Formats: sequence, structure tokens, C-alpha cells
Amino acid sequence: MGVKFDRILDGFEAPTERVADVMAPPPGKIDGSGRAGWLIDHAPVNGYILSNRLLKAGVPVFWQEGETRAGRATLAPGALWIPASDAARPIVEAAVRDLGLNAHAAARAPGGDRIALKPVRVGLVDRYGGSMASGWTRFMLEQFEYPFEVVYPQRLDAGDLAKDFDVLVFASDMIPADLSATAQRDQPEPETIPAEYRSWLGNITADKTVPQIDAFVRGGGSVVTIGSAHRLAAAMGAQVEDVLRTEDGKPLASTDFFIPGAILKTEVDNRQPLAFGAPAQMDVFFNRNAGFRHAGEGAPIARYPEQVSVSSGWAIGPQKLSGADAVLDLPHGDGRLIVLGPDVVNRAQARSSVRLLFNALFYGPAISAEE
Repeated sequence: MGVKFDRILDGFEAPTERVADVMAPPPGKIDGSGRAGWLIDHAPVNGYILSNRLLKAGVPVFWQEGETRAGRATLAPGALWIPASDAARPIVEAAVRDLGLNAHAAARAPGGDRIALKPVRVGLVDRYGGSMASGWTRFMLEQFEYPFEVVYPQRLDAGDLAKDFDVLVFASDMIPADLSATAQRDQPEPETIPAEYRSWLGNITADKTVPQIDAFVRGGGSVVTIGSAHRLAAAMGAQVEDVLRTEDGKPLASTDFFIPGAILKTEVDNRQPLAFGAPAQMDVFFNRNAGFRHAGEGAPIARYPEQVSVSSGWAIGPQKLSGADAVLDLPHGDGRLIVLGPDVVNRAQARSSVRLLFNALFYGPAISAEE
């Protein structure tokens, strides 16, 4: 959740008081008296709610690519720049009041390069019977006011995906280890279920689905994979190697490596747009996930340190992840494959690493629009 903590082994006392179960964030403030627009730090996760509200209202919003001065403060890369307008003002003021964001009213537009965000059409992939991981991802998208549509395999197989979507999201349990048609899960006969649910049937397969997703990305779309859904990137031909597999492609034996659910530290390059707002060291939830080495174009955004650190939980053979990439941003044709190795959502609890997903939803479509 991004909470800083210290390990304390000795008993202690602290003055405390009971608070309500649900606490609203304390109001933020607007400093400065400029009339050109507002600068807001990228780090607070409620900034994504503000961004979605601005885009829904047709109000421009940008990410500053470098550090930006805001009064006496210097904001890290990724600061939101919102040019002043009659439409923007009430949205920004409401966000400061209700979402606890702090804004700086600037006298002039900041210099430096910036990324113009655009309204995004998100497709969240699910299946008949329901994916638990997709459901939690859906909950997070709803909480942070992302516009999205739930997408099922039949729609993916039909192709022409760019007509309806800018980015497709595959949650951690959506891509099986074997994508061959013969290995897919059994589906009920269509006539045995209500007609309104029959379009939900189907499986993601190598022969029908993957070529349509590949065409979507090569044409300028973005695909975001979470956790074990990284298998889709490999199926699309991305040069990504899972360091937790043997030379013949088999998973490492559980006696050599086994992390069924633990919190690991990663080192993050938060100068990159995918990691804007993230700390330089970030705890992530690792649950039977992967570490990567990749060849060709693309950049690692986060990686496991040489000395892998387990913040909570237990692990067998964690040093197998030493120096491995955790998050990758891979160009693929005219689009992007964004591979989020850990479970950055984890039942809606991972409020720190979920920034990687939220940034990815904006970043891919924004870059494609620029190009």
C-alpha cells in the first residue's frame, strides 16, 4: 500500500485514539496566485481520479517529463500540468477539497517537454464464469473513474479491435500456460445458458486470438499484461525471457524457487513515464510471477535488486530473481507491450504499485497519438 514502515522488535507504548472506519482524506490546498494553470505532484494516487475527470470534461491535462518548479518546491518528473480554463477550475478546486490533492497556481506555463494525455478506451479482458483477478482490476478501475468495457474472447477473435479500444488489459489469471485450442477450459453449450451471456463464451487461443491482439498492437494499440499474463507477450513474439525457467523452458523446481505470495522490494526508474509518481524503491506483491531478461528494443522500468529483499512473507530461492527486470515497456510495431511482472493490483490492496497500471493506461495511447 505504499506505507513506509520500520521493523521494531521491542515493546513500546504510543498515545492513540479510535477513528472512524472510513476516513475522508484531509483537504488539500492551492498555493500561489498565478492564473496560467495548476501544477500537481504525480505521486498521490487520487491524481488519477482528477485526470479522468478532466479528460471526461474535455479539459487538457499533461505530464511534465522532467523536474518542474512549483513555487518554492521542485516536483519530480510526471507532474500534472492543467492549463487554466473556466472548465478546469471547478474540477481542480473540487479535487483539492475532496481528494486531498495540493495544487500550485502558476503564473506561467512550465517549460520542458510534456506528454499530452488523451481520453482512453480501455478494454478489460474477462471470461465466462469470471476471472477473480480481472474482477479486482475492474473494481480498481471503477474506484479511480477509468472508462472501460469488459471484453470477452469472442470479441477479441473478431478483430478490428482498434475500432473500440486504445488499450487492452489482461489480468494475472487470464493467459493459460498452454494457449493451444486443445488445452483450453471446457465451456458450457450455448443453449444451456441465457442468451444474453452467450457472447461471453470462448477461450483465448494461439491460433485465433493472439493474431488479432498482435495486429491491434502493431497498428498502434497498447496491451498491458499483469502478473502471469506476461505469457501473452511471449506468444506475440516479444523477446522476453523468464529467468525462472530452465534452458528447456520448464519452470524451476519448487525446491529451487517458490514464492507463493510475498512482498519483495524493487528498484524503480521513476524518471520513466510508466513509473511517474512511484518511489525509487517500491514494495510489490509477488505471487508465482516471473522475472525477465529481454533482448532488442524496450526499457526496463523496475527490477529486482542484486540482493533480493523480502519485506514480508517467505521465499525459497529468491536470489534467482537477482537483477531481473520486473516491468518492461516494449515497442511492438507502432504500439506498445507493457509487461507488469508482479501482481500490481493484488485484490485491490496494492495501492503503491497500481500506479504502474494506471500510468500504462494513459501512456501507451498518449505516445501513439504523438507518433
